[in-house]
Amino acid sequence: MRGEKFLVKSLEELEELAERVAKEVRAGDLLLLEGELGSGKTAFVKLLAKALGFEGEVTSPSFTVVNEYAATSSPSINKIVHVDLYRLEENEVAEEGAVRDVLERVGEERRLTVIEWSDRFRNVNLKDAWRLRFQHGPAGGGVNETETERVVTVEEWPKR
Repeated sequence: MRGEKFLVKSLEELEELAERVAKEVRAGDLLLLEGELGSGKTAFVKLLAKALGFEGEVTSPSFTVVNEYAATSSPSINKIVHVDLYRLEENEVAEEGAVRDVLERVGEERRLTVIEWSDRFRNVNLKDAWRLRFQHGPAGGGVNETETERVVTVEEWPKR
């Protein structure tokens, strides 16, 4: 999947991508999601959690910073840790206690960590992670006449 770009024209196609990623992630993996507001990051996390067997409501943890969800259909993952750095400034990210705790536990068995707005980690070295960039429209040039279209680029994934 590395370097692949996916043109996502509907919620159903985003769900297909989330299901594909769900089949490839492993316990201990870290997914770093980048993209502007409204580009599909939270929708992707909701669909990924669904693909991993979470049946409840996934909400963006913009103010709580971290939410956790039970994964019931993965043989290796039983917890999804969802982090949203939207409300934090770049200089606050490394100081936020909840974020530090999550980063210390990345790689633990049975956990998948997903971080939205990961581009706020300017001075934090996050190696061996998936990096997915979400963009509006087929050219990524902002919302256009096809407001539902997104381009999702898988920029990196962990070395196995």
